[in-house]
Amino acid sequence: MQILTVAPYPRENTLFRIHAVLSAVLWVLILVATFGLVLVYLLFGGLFYLFGFSWFITHLKGNGARIGPDQFPDLHARIVSACERLGIRELPECYLIQSDGILNALAAKFLGRHYVVLFSPIVDALEERPDSLDFYIGHELAHIHRKHTGLLRSVFLWPSAFLPLIGAAYRRAQEYTCDRYGLALCPKPEDAERALAVVVGGSRRWMTLNSDTFIGQSAESGGFWMSFNELTSDYPWLSKRMLALRALSSGRELRVPRRSLRAKLLALFVPRFPGIGGGGGLIMLVAIIGVLAAIAIPQYDDYVKRARLAQVDAAAGTLLQHLQTEAATLEQANTLLSALDRVPAVQALQTVASVDMREGGTVVVTPLGRPGGQDDALAFVPSLDDVSGAVQWQCQTERPEPRRPSWCR
Repeated sequence: MQILTVAPYPRENTLFRIHAVLSAVLWVLILVATFGLVLVYLLFGGLFYLFGFSWFITHLKGNGARIGPDQFPDLHARIVSACERLGIRELPECYLIQSDGILNALAAKFLGRHYVVLFSPIVDALEERPDSLDFYIGHELAHIHRKHTGLLRSVFLWPSAFLPLIGAAYRRAQEYTCDRYGLALCPKPEDAERALAVVVGGSRRWMTLNSDTFIGQSAESGGFWMSFNELTSDYPWLSKRMLALRALSSGRELRVPRRSLRAKLLALFVPRFPGIGGGGGLIMLVAIIGVLAAIAIPQYDDYVKRARLAQVDAAAGTLLQHLQTEAATLEQANTLLSALDRVPAVQALQTVASVDMREGGTVVVTPLGRPGGQDDALAFVPSLDDVSGAVQWQCQTERPEPRRPSWCR
């Protein structure tokens, strides 16, 4: 049997090369910035992937029906034929599973083994048009043939996969490529369109879906919101996918509306979150910013407060030294405080705190501005030495221990 040669979507290879270059640069930067510590996180990530994906595979094997010569032989024959025509030598494990009405399919690779999962609603819906199943099957086999599911490839491309625009663009290009594979396997081009019609119209209405009218809806995809949500999504609009199939099968040039420039500018600031498309990515970004702000703002506020208190404490420490050396009596202390402008070492105190002498001679230094308050005040309390008769000054404050200056603990 002659092996089919399917040309990929023109942008896929270009986007892959851009991805590869960016990922290589980002991996070098990550390794250097983390001193190689990221490799430890990769190890833990690999273990998480192993256990998480093993749950999916065991769930599949426990609840799905493995397609084979003795189990749904008609589907098995189509899968075998598609693999032979595409040159896929190792037949993947294929399963049919109930999807609670979800109209989709998937391909995956786990521990070197390829898997294809067909969802029963689509298979049942296409019972009256079985040739359309070739598109459905071919699309998933294309992910395997194009190595979209490879773990090492995914890990290598991981850093750039989150980048705005390019990350989602590469995934959309993969979908267009896989549609081309499905089309190449279909006996007639209409079979490919009918397969997509099931995804659009559901298990019943797909038979009466007007493909021409649905394709015409792609003319609206150039608007701001449609452009933005597609630019941040891993999947193209189904109307555009059907339009691409129609253009490819008829040999015509694919013409779609230009996306909104404003939408491109907005999407440039929305990183890709795999599995979350359109506005969900923006919501996720806002949520992350919110979490970071909730953490960063109090930390920054605390930093500013500590910095200003440090200024207060430095100047107050100098004042305390002057009191201890030059204010042996309360009268001298009062004279010293009234002449702060002429004491260069403590002039800065007036810009960051207020100083007053209270009843009993206690000198209170209260920080100015937002960080200030009685809780942060420093009190220099005088006491009379029984031997010399001189005044001794001691620091007191209501601040918690870590926030006190070392000379006031």
